[in-house]
Amino acid sequence: MRRFYIAALILVVAISASVVTTGAVDERDDRGLNDAVDAIIKAWMSGDVDTFWEYVDPTMSGFSFRQDALNTVSKDASQAICDAEYQVRLAERDRRLQTYGDTVVATAYLHGSITLPGSTAMRGTWRMSSVWVLRDAGWRLVHYHHSRLASDVVSDDA
Repeated sequence: MRRFYIAALILVVAISASVVTTGAVDERDDRGLNDAVDAIIKAWMSGDVDTFWEYVDPTMSGFSFRQDALNTVSKDASQAICDAEYQVRLAERDRRLQTYGDTVVATAYLHGSITLPGSTAMRGTWRMSSVWVLRDAGWRLVHYHHSRLASDVVSDDA
């Protein structure tokens, strides 16, 4: 019986160790990821395409706004959109970072307005998720997803 308890204790310690390495990112130990996320959001909202692309992996893909299919974006296309009066006025809240070794999934809510070229402003709250990978040059955004938060969902508790 004693061996069982010792084996169970070893198992709990091993599981605890794996949870420590695969878990929420502590702000003191985020290896600069919070700074990278802050920088890319600031660059996105200010139309600073050069700074934005310092944090983007060339293979980045994502889903955004009115797109139905997986999208890839180039630096030139980003610059053209910004030059065509694309405007972002959003505030981020409730950022969460979940780490898996050198990969992190970031989630947050974005509230405010986005104006696409030739379009009226969209206002509301969006859910944002992104996948970041730590490379030699630092954190790089490899995938993103933005979708409007459905605020008119009614729940039937019956």
